[in-house]
Amino acid sequence: FNYSESLSNGHSVMPRNQGATTANTGCAKTAYSSTAVGNINVSLDNAFLPDSVKTAMKAANISCFNFGRSFREEGLGIFRTGEGTPHIYRYVAGLKGALQGSWTWDSYVQYGSSSFQQRREGNFHTVRFQNAIDAVLNPAGQIVCRINNDAITTNDDANCAPFNLFGYGSPSEAAKRYVTGTSSLDMDITQTVAAANVQGDLFKGWAGSITSAFGVEYRKEALEAVADADSEKGLWQTSNRKAVKGDYNVKEVYAELLVPLLRDRALINNLDLSLAARSTDYSSSGRVTTWKIGSNWQINDQLRLRLTKSRDIRAGNIGELFTPTAVALGNVTNPINSARVPVQTVTTGNPLLKPEQADTVTAGFVLTPSFIDKLQFSADYYNIDIHGQIGSITAQNIVDQCYLSKEQEFCARIETDSTGLITKVNNSFFNLNRFKTSGVDLQTAWSTSLGQGQLGLRLTSAYVNTRETTFKVDGSKTETAGEFTNPHWKHFVQANYRVGNFNALVDWRWYGGGKINNARIEGFAGVQGANVNELPSVNYVGLNLSYDVSKLIRNWDGTVFFRVDNLLDRDPPFPLRSAFNDNNGRGYRLGLRFTL
Repeated sequence: FNYSESLSNGHSVMPRNQGATTANTGCAKTAYSSTAVGNINVSLDNAFLPDSVKTAMKAANISCFNFGRSFREEGLGIFRTGEGTPHIYRYVAGLKGALQGSWTWDSYVQYGSSSFQQRREGNFHTVRFQNAIDAVLNPAGQIVCRINNDAITTNDDANCAPFNLFGYGSPSEAAKRYVTGTSSLDMDITQTVAAANVQGDLFKGWAGSITSAFGVEYRKEALEAVADADSEKGLWQTSNRKAVKGDYNVKEVYAELLVPLLRDRALINNLDLSLAARSTDYSSSGRVTTWKIGSNWQINDQLRLRLTKSRDIRAGNIGELFTPTAVALGNVTNPINSARVPVQTVTTGNPLLKPEQADTVTAGFVLTPSFIDKLQFSADYYNIDIHGQIGSITAQNIVDQCYLSKEQEFCARIETDSTGLITKVNNSFFNLNRFKTSGVDLQTAWSTSLGQGQLGLRLTSAYVNTRETTFKVDGSKTETAGEFTNPHWKHFVQANYRVGNFNALVDWRWYGGGKINNARIEGFAGVQGANVNELPSVNYVGLNLSYDVSKLIRNWDGTVFFRVDNLLDRDPPFPLRSAFNDNNGRGYRLGLRFTL
């Protein structure tokens, strides 16, 4: 049985209306939206409008104007968010036993459930906001919402509190409470799994026993999410998650064989062939068959070669198929005119996804030289070619594929206003046409006695040669290998020293520099230009100290540990932060692990 609970809270960036320099001759109603590009329409009869402005408007024969404002006041759209997976339960029960001869069996069942709650406090309610900012004087000289002062009674709202737009701190507490609220999403995910396996020797071959494994598995996953009523109607400034319900199941059967080919020959200590096949039936996308063939060639005690080729698939998971609608704010650049604007990106799941299919080749060797005690070195080359890759590209990628590659599938996902300004990008998980990657993984490990303790060193290096995505059959491609977030080279070093009950570990991570975007040209003034497009390499150091207290307390198994992340307190390079950068500076962690 496993249980975990987590909770995260944070504040978002302040919302704003940017306003516009163009005249609003039609005095159109305020177009406030989560894109933050809407204009607030201020009428001449706005009760909070300063007299000096009213005088100037009358002199210029202006009855209304567009207005922009940042909402910096506490509680106005600077969302206090609480989200995460507060409760996860997982139950597993298994059995295993022996059959005749070398044959054994095992089986298990598993059930898991997780809940996700999201609350966005201080979220602007767009209809109530429009009601509140349209403030006028009633016949009694009181400032009220226009909807409560006109001849129409069907739109009255007794709770409407007039909102003063002019000047920081000007809105009343009542007005702030009226225009904001809390959007919510409650989501539950469940998973049920059952599997059974048998394994043993089929018969004796010319070079040893031919071993096998067979098994079946069933898995079902389900998701159900419920959002608040106003989110369903899209009335909040941001988030606006939607209710969704979906499930799928998977039935699998597989077989594996390990066939010894040669033993104790010249240059062949042993040579094995491994074969595997699996048939999988997805309720969401149908039946597929995968396979793998591989070989291990132990030349001698110091050198082993390995080679595999496989056909693999991955169908859409529960999130990719049924993710509730999510709304996020971000900036995109129109590559035609270089206009950079904030837009609303709406991301949804896609229950029509097809399984992605990969052809993979790996080849490598393991070297354990006799002339250096306790040294092991391995190198592996990989080449992976995925067709129909499941993914969700960025809003910027969608815009580029539309405006530069003229792909109508992506153009259909972009919404613009009457002037052609991009206001919304509709994103989802879908089958990208093709993804190819290749590279080399290197690993070196060595240990030796040092003083009264033991020193261990491990170096892991990864070279990525290519990471190429082909979006459509017309050949439009994006190559990200060598970009700062996907550098050609990455190195990870661990130095571990253990003496008695004390253990010290230092880890060093190095990431090669690169371009922010391979498609951009630094210093170029054209569409593909960028002011900054080259970033240097970065590296981070961590320290972990631990002490085994088992011998200090009888019949008690425990370890005290102290961890320092980003020991040298390095900042990520401007202007980019990414998943492998430490964005928060130096961090400390003190803890105790124990077994009862």
